[in-house]
Amino acid sequence: MARSFSLHLLALGLLWALLTGGATGAWLVGAPVTVLAAWAGASLAPDTGRSPRPLAALAFVPFFLGHSLRGAWDVARRAVHPRLPIDPGRITYPCRLPEGTARTFFANCVSLLPGTLFVADRDGVVDLHAIDRGLPLEADLAVLERRVAALFGVSRERRA
Repeated sequence: MARSFSLHLLALGLLWALLTGGATGAWLVGAPVTVLAAWAGASLAPDTGRSPRPLAALAFVPFFLGHSLRGAWDVARRAVHPRLPIDPGRITYPCRLPEGTARTFFANCVSLLPGTLFVADRDGVVDLHAIDRGLPLEADLAVLERRVAALFGVSRERRA
């Protein structure tokens, strides 16, 4: 738990410093809140023994940023289009990542894809809301799943 707490504390501390522009006065509130949030995160997170691999994380960042921008642009374009080209609905995706950190990270990243929002994980079957069911979502999800597997150094399981 000490390693998990330290990682949470570092990440949350960096986030706080970025959000406040490094203002020293902000740490009067930020320090206790960061410590409590890091403790909560370390206590509540399942200990799967898996953490992101540093080099794979560096490769994941441009992928994440690119897809986030693509998703934001797609949704904005649809919202201002006169005909509002949407075909919303729920879809399911059989995620092959093992239960734990990698699958949770995958579920949290689903929303970076254009017009998608994570709804639930039912024992490896991921429910999503899609702004347009005609998008190539399964292909995009498979790419994201491969990237997350590489990030955490896990293999994807075969589903029956």
